[in-house]
Amino acid sequence: MKQKLSLTPAELEELKTDFWRGDVWDTGLIRYVVALRPRFKTGIISNAWPDARENVKPQINESAFDVIVFSGEEGLEKPQPGIYRRALERLRVQPPEAIFVDDMRANIEGAQAVGMFGVHFTDPAKARAEIERLINDQVEKSHDHRTQAQT
Repeated sequence: MKQKLSLTPAELEELKTDFWRGDVWDTGLIRYVVALRPRFKTGIISNAWPDARENVKPQINESAFDVIVFSGEEGLEKPQPGIYRRALERLRVQPPEAIFVDDMRANIEGAQAVGMFGVHFTDPAKARAEIERLINDQVEKSHDHRTQAQT
């Protein structure tokens, strides 16, 4: 059930500041993902309200990611299948070509339900290692497929 808050503009700004104060972007993981470009397309899917883009711009912006999808702008939120499909469409990739990283198991399950690979973020080093493993597995499968097609 959604409820509307009756806040003054100043109270709304204070709420936004307080809300984002608790969020910590893992800058190391962000740098890692950004470094994957241009070899790979990168994106963010966030369950955030429409004005969130301005609040996170120092870390999350178009120079760092190819696609940024905020639920408040889209009218969909994780783990609804549509938000993942929208990001995939904008990235112009198929679900099996995508790796989704999140700290919430339900969001990973939502991504996996549409065919994406999922990485449960509990530790930055473990997340990077799992992403690397998935990338290497895909590269290896692609190489095996090309070799079989040439024989």
